[in-house]
Amino acid sequence: MTLIDLTEVRTDQLAEVGGKAVGLARLLAAGERVPAGFVITTEAHRSGELPRDEVIGWWRDRLGGAPVAVRSSATAEDLADASFAGQQDTVLGVTTADDLVAAVQQCWDSLHSARAVAYRAAQPDVSGTGPVELSMGVVVQLMVDARAAGVLFTANPVTGLRSQQVVDATAGLGDVVVDGSIDAEHAELDDGRTPPALECLDVAELSDLQRAGRRIERALGAPQDIEVAVDHDGTLWLLQARAITTLYPVPDESDDQ
Repeated sequence: MTLIDLTEVRTDQLAEVGGKAVGLARLLAAGERVPAGFVITTEAHRSGELPRDEVIGWWRDRLGGAPVAVRSSATAEDLADASFAGQQDTVLGVTTADDLVAAVQQCWDSLHSARAVAYRAAQPDVSGTGPVELSMGVVVQLMVDARAAGVLFTANPVTGLRSQQVVDATAGLGDVVVDGSIDAEHAELDDGRTPPALECLDVAELSDLQRAGRRIERALGAPQDIEVAVDHDGTLWLLQARAITTLYPVPDESDDQ
């Protein structure tokens, strides 16, 4: 099988769909709101042949030919001890069949980009020599018409505090937050306290993020780095969740005061 609907991906299919798709499957299994989409499995990547007509057909039939995000989902990506954040490619706002095919190829090629190779070399446990063969799945998802977007950390990645979540967000798409190309708005959300409003997110939306962050952390069993978007109706969409890999040591309870 070379194509799988996101709703049918199992959380034990890392070898078949890659880390990002497994993370999305976990969010769906937890009952969270995730944009519709499908996965081009690692089988296609390993064969070196993209089923072009099938991919275009799924895009048109299942996603209505609407604008999509085409996202890398490598088997050594979004793991518990190696995030690969920003190391492999995502192509946003794809609107034509030819561009869809080109975006999938770009994701495949990014598995062996200089930055991805260098990152793997620094992470020997995910170098491709382990039990899961190094390969690339690709996620094709509907674009969210984002009024605001960004990243939510369910623990403070700087101080390590588990009682504080951190949001970095901006108006429009959140890719510029993820890649660090802008100075995003920043908020620290303390458990049990009403968050301060940002220009791009009001108090109610930040409170919704707080609740979602704690739900997801409980469901996935560890502090998470979550990509989020809020559409023009104020609806929260979850675009990705992966474990925060830099939270050691755990602060003492006294440090949370």
